[in-house]
Amino acid sequence: MKKKSEQILWNLFREGDRKAFENMFLKFNPILFTIGLKMTSDRSLIEDSIHEVFIDLWNKRSRLPEVDTVKYYLIVCYRRMLLLYLKESNRNVDINEQSFVLVDSEEYKQIEDQLNTDTISKLKHAIEELPSRQKEIIELRFMKSMSYDEIQEIMEINYTSSRKLVYKAINNLKKHLKGNSFNLVLILALLS
Repeated sequence: MKKKSEQILWNLFREGDRKAFENMFLKFNPILFTIGLKMTSDRSLIEDSIHEVFIDLWNKRSRLPEVDTVKYYLIVCYRRMLLLYLKESNRNVDINEQSFVLVDSEEYKQIEDQLNTDTISKLKHAIEELPSRQKEIIELRFMKSMSYDEIQEIMEINYTSSRKLVYKAINNLKKHLKGNSFNLVLILALLS
């Protein structure tokens, strides 16, 4: 139901409804701010980049796509904007182990060009071979970019167990893909 109401809000926003725009900003601003704190301690830069994302979205609203999950669409837009701000200000990104996998857009393009469909196909096959709980956690963590807190809630396991299960799933993928020379976590991020 929550997802449906977010989609309705998103569609109203795309049609130019200012109240929907305001509600969306109020709803997602705290989430985006938290993500920003994982990348930098500069609160004003975080706020500026959030505002810039929403201004950009408003200006492009009629051309925006329909999305399944508004939250994750906004997170992707925000991460790109904040990385751009950090790059322009020549600041290092402060990434801790709980933050999202971050890839510079130029690096992303080069890596994406280097990855052939065979490698991605092998990885998808390896994911399908995982036990169901490991497959689920790989999908939640890497394909849907969920935090460990969100994962623990969805899978009804504690925080430590969710981290251990991701570790175990990645190790199983590495064993299954032994001999392939690529960064597994990076490829999982590219699949998302």
